[in-house]
Amino acid sequence: MNANAPEINEDRILPQAVKMAGWMFLLFIVLSVLHYTVIELHLIDTDHIEEVFSFMKSHDLLFHAGIALDLCLFICGITLSVALYTMLKSQNKSLALLALICMVVESVLAVVIELSSYAALLLVNESLAGFDTEQVQVLLGLVLNIRAAGYGIVILFFNLGFVLFFYLFLKSAYIPKLLAMAGLVLFAFMLSLTFLQIIVAHKSVESIGQNVSILVMLLQIVVGVWLLVISGSRN
Repeated sequence: MNANAPEINEDRILPQAVKMAGWMFLLFIVLSVLHYTVIELHLIDTDHIEEVFSFMKSHDLLFHAGIALDLCLFICGITLSVALYTMLKSQNKSLALLALICMVVESVLAVVIELSSYAALLLVNESLAGFDTEQVQVLLGLVLNIRAAGYGIVILFFNLGFVLFFYLFLKSAYIPKLLAMAGLVLFAFMLSLTFLQIIVAHKSVESIGQNVSILVMLLQIVVGVWLLVISGSRN
């Protein structure tokens, strides 16, 4: 009886992990879109820092809500990665663990970098002795540029983690092989673009990445729905 206990436990855990992964894929996309529209869309144009400064100053509550939203996004990412690890460790436990570690590192770095969002809000809302508005705006631009560079490293670990997860999907029967291959190729391409962006920091590379990320999000939605369908059919 004791010898069969782990197998029974796996039989209970795996369907729950599949269902959780499906919901987390979908929730992750929703939170990512909100993250971009609520915060990132208003912070990326540091060439016009006066407009960024003015918007942040007049939408303080929005940015505080955005920071809380980001923390929810990071928690969602960790939950998703744990669910994927539980599902895929039977394919290759070492690779699944490496993917999980990448996602944990990504989330920890993201939380640390999120402190720069608080720093930006403090620069906008607090009076700094000896600094005029123009000098504060220069400091704000510096903080936002450091924040953007930090998130480049976060995205690097994120893409690496999902390259590994989709490689394991390719070896499993959870999603169609074509879908797993598409995920592997897309995330590998995004990983290459992220490396390139870190090296050359060119607007054209960033633009390509933004376009490809739309395909990545659509892929995650399809995978999420697929996992929910198969988890429902197995119950």
